[in-house]
Amino acid sequence: MTAAATTPAAASMLPDRSVCVLRHILERRAVSEPDSVCVVFGNGAQWDAATVLSESNKAGNVLYQHGVRHGQRVLALLENGPDALRCWWGTQMLGAVWVPVNPAYRGAMLAEVCQDTDPACIVSTAHGAALLREAGIAAPILDVTELVGGADAAPPLDDAIEPWTPASVTFTSGTTGRSKGALATYLSTYAVQEAHWASLLGPGDRHLVNTPLFHIGAQHPTMAALSLGAAVVFGPSFSATQWVEDIRQLGVTSAILVGTMPSVIENTPARDDDATLPLRSVVSVPMVREPQRFTARFGLDNLVSLFGMTETGVIVRTVDTAKPDSCGRVRAGADIRLVDDHDYPVSVGAPGELVVRTDRPWELAVSYIGRPEETNAAWRNGWFHTGDIFVADAEGDLYFVDRKKDYLRRRGENISTFEVEREVLAHPDVTHAACVGADDGHGGDDVRVFVVLAEAATIDPAALREFLLTRLAAFMLPRYIDVVDALPLTPTGKVKKHELRARPLGPATWQAAAR
Repeated sequence: MTAAATTPAAASMLPDRSVCVLRHILERRAVSEPDSVCVVFGNGAQWDAATVLSESNKAGNVLYQHGVRHGQRVLALLENGPDALRCWWGTQMLGAVWVPVNPAYRGAMLAEVCQDTDPACIVSTAHGAALLREAGIAAPILDVTELVGGADAAPPLDDAIEPWTPASVTFTSGTTGRSKGALATYLSTYAVQEAHWASLLGPGDRHLVNTPLFHIGAQHPTMAALSLGAAVVFGPSFSATQWVEDIRQLGVTSAILVGTMPSVIENTPARDDDATLPLRSVVSVPMVREPQRFTARFGLDNLVSLFGMTETGVIVRTVDTAKPDSCGRVRAGADIRLVDDHDYPVSVGAPGELVVRTDRPWELAVSYIGRPEETNAAWRNGWFHTGDIFVADAEGDLYFVDRKKDYLRRRGENISTFEVEREVLAHPDVTHAACVGADDGHGGDDVRVFVVLAEAATIDPAALREFLLTRLAAFMLPRYIDVVDALPLTPTGKVKKHELRARPLGPATWQAAAR
């Protein structure tokens, strides 16, 4: 750290850049342990620390040649793999801000994330470039194949990269409207490493990443593994039938299960050799139904659950698997309250919105980039408001109750009902639409849409879904469609979604084939 940057008191609170800031993490590992494995790909290919630094340097120099500078944003529209890593790490070698975006986005959704983030450069494939141009995006687009052609030397650095330097913009699920880009620092990611991953990962460990890099569930353990001397394994997409074999074949010691994954794995038949897997740690969000049985089945040393958000990182962590319904207790260095609608604390056992602050500055996301009103609404009265309702017991264990924010979770993907409804309403015969969740039988949601048609109009629900194929990502497409005469409304004209959620599927409900 530069002497002018911090006082002695501040320096005592901050981690060294070599364990917190990505450029310095990669340089440290390449010098101290150049042959240590950092990345393993599903095809068995590996990158050691020296290779990771080399690939990152090359990509960073290409981006610099294309005008990217410290503090500017680079939007990535890429699938998981070597190209995505080059883009991420090359961007951060410059002190630029990495903006990973779901490559399934298209149309207005793409245009909006670009409008909010104002990228200096977009890195994508030829297919992605076509989608971007169709969406009317004018920002410079760099084909990802060019990132391998740069010089293998440390890229220029226009300014120091500090723990408080903005590092990434990760888009939320759009729970109260369209998706918002949470601007986070290096310190916010390091805080998750410090409070959570440091007890699970170390030299010789291999953490399986089979969730997309535009999710913090992939970003945070990747950063932690690099810093802590472990490796990340970019395996294939999650498959219940292949999960055990992927772990065995790729030497995985640590994995994360999110959404419906825990229940799916619990429901797969146990094998006699499950306990002989190299797997030692599992993070399960939510916690599996029978933690003790799951731990014994796989011979685990650690089974952990947690609660966190894109904006906060890990805030609540399991300390007692004897309470499988609990999300755990607040982590060290964070402060929480459960509050009413006026931000006053509720009593023990009463439901309240979880609000958060931290002891150390810059550990929470800084803002919703390009969205000042939403930023002010969420970061108010000195606390970040999660929009999620919990209750606390007398021991301080927290239990999730419900979401204030109106979103669904389908097969590990968060879905904004606002965005689904907007695209349904783009159909010329639809005048009103409401999207709600239908129980998928695994603790998640299937997408259900209620539509009201224009006067004298008719519509084939299958044709409506076909209309949405080019407008929505596949995971957002409705499984169920109900054509109704009217939606239930409040006196102020808002849809009573709780009434729609309570309606059973009936003979008039159109249903797509299960995927």
